[in-house]
Amino acid sequence: MAPEETHAAAAAEGLTLLRADNTAGFLNVTRARIHESKPFVAEVSRGVRRHYLGCFATAEEAALAVARFLGPEGVVAVLAVNAAKALEPAPMTAAEANALAGAEGLALLRAENSTGFMYVGRQHSASKPFMASVMKRGNSKTYLGSFATAEEAALAVARFLGPEGVAAALAADAAEESEPAPMTAREALAAAAAVGLPLVRAENATGFKGVCRNGSAIKPFQANLYNAGRTNHLGYFATAEEAALAVARFLGQEVPAPDGRKRPAASGAGPSAPPSKRGKQAGPILHPRA
Repeated sequence: MAPEETHAAAAAEGLTLLRADNTAGFLNVTRARIHESKPFVAEVSRGVRRHYLGCFATAEEAALAVARFLGPEGVVAVLAVNAAKALEPAPMTAAEANALAGAEGLALLRAENSTGFMYVGRQHSASKPFMASVMKRGNSKTYLGSFATAEEAALAVARFLGPEGVAAALAADAAEESEPAPMTAREALAAAAAVGLPLVRAENATGFKGVCRNGSAIKPFQANLYNAGRTNHLGYFATAEEAALAVARFLGQEVPAPDGRKRPAASGAGPSAPPSKRGKQAGPILHPRA
């Protein structure tokens, strides 16, 4: 069927061929290279079911099959949705998002991730590739929407947090920046030797007991110890040796001093040395029984 004939047939049946911004030019119509004589495929999804309507020589003919499947009411509903989308405001530019944030007394929270902003991630969408979602206490996540720019998504985050929440986040960032530089492997070994603490070796990917890798680029090692029925998180660290030092301090294991006398073992009051300030410790410290 020629394109003109397809449009005439659709009009005669009270239907409209539904246009779309895709390679075929019509909604629910795609190209299939395996069919040279009929390269256009019509498929409609409803819920979890996908309805295959056939292969066609022209995109218009495939679009007519879609319109017939939807029926007059379904076509009208799709046209109404498209009209509503056309009335939506144009996507906010990065400059506009920054200007609005300043006018509202907010700040866009920067982060070292692929988008450059806290609580903003990427998604597979051509028109709105950025999404904003905020993790609240209790591990509940609040989805704030999809956006054309990372700055617009960051503005949604700032508005959700409000001026006080933004100020708290900025204060936390400032506190992290004021922390001392991460301890190198050599410095961690020297610190352990200075107080007579052995770094406990283990046959794992990091080489140390209680130390594993995480997905962080800045602090890729974390220290955890299971003790007395609970897991004690000792923090995140730049080197495996620094994480192992936190483990050793937690255990309070000590070796003989150079003069031959043994150093006192850790008591129930606490470890022989405080945990590293670079790793935040969750909950009270529990020590293994002697």
